[in-house]
Amino acid sequence: MSQHNNIEISNIDFEGTLESYLRELLKCSRNFLKKSSLTKKQLNLNIKPKETLFIPIEVINHGEINPIYSGEEIKLIGETDEFLILSKPANTHMHPHTYRDQNTVLNSFYQLGIGNYLKVNQAEYDRGLLYRLDYATSGLVLYAKSDEVYLKYRENFHDLVESKEYLAICKGECSDALLKDKVNYRGEKKGAGYVVEHGEYSAFIEVNHIKYLADKNLSLVKVKLYEGIRHQIRIQLSHNKNPILGDDLYQGPKADRLYLHCYRYTINGETYCDENLGVFRQLFDFDGKF
Repeated sequence: MSQHNNIEISNIDFEGTLESYLRELLKCSRNFLKKSSLTKKQLNLNIKPKETLFIPIEVINHGEINPIYSGEEIKLIGETDEFLILSKPANTHMHPHTYRDQNTVLNSFYQLGIGNYLKVNQAEYDRGLLYRLDYATSGLVLYAKSDEVYLKYRENFHDLVESKEYLAICKGECSDALLKDKVNYRGEKKGAGYVVEHGEYSAFIEVNHIKYLADKNLSLVKVKLYEGIRHQIRIQLSHNKNPILGDDLYQGPKADRLYLHCYRYTINGETYCDENLGVFRQLFDFDGKF
């Protein structure tokens, strides 16, 4: 094996294939190894006594979070006894899928000085994150500070969440509306969603008009989200003829980013808010809270 970006393991006291050795050493699944940079031929190699191996760093660090963060600044905007409160920029992933990933909220924890909280839910890559935002969506992120808090809210999330509110800039003059739709997806897991039949309930959002700019034909709206299924707000606003600015996937006007922002959550009687709305304020020149 090439030694580039690999870790040397010497004097191995093991008999069997490389796959068997790594599964025992890393407590990882066969599926993980099949998806790694190791080839089938390499995984089937028989290890010789006292042999020296060079294993890709992302394989050895399976389950670890890379301490390098390569994305836009992520802000720690507050904390409570239970949560860290962060502001995620647009075009940033929530958590990594392999050690190679660097552009995620969790990679930034080391630079923010909160890397110790990555011990929460340590067996999973999403660690203490209580919900997910789309890669393109900016806004509020809540992170549990302990395993106990994580389990409490993940197991009872829908019972404890009282309100989920987003801000969006969308095409056209968007009026107040209650949108109840049947949402489906086009086959593959990551395919675009669409409304099967308007009015047949599976996805429910409440849209409140804030401001309309006639010269740009754009509306600023607040959206109260009820389910939180994948792309829900984007799908339903597009189906309502008000696609979100910058949403190429759902026929939104071209822009430098997706103008959808997770603004406020009310959970178990407490309200958490992300008011980092600079790009929204530039377009609509507003002050205050919503």
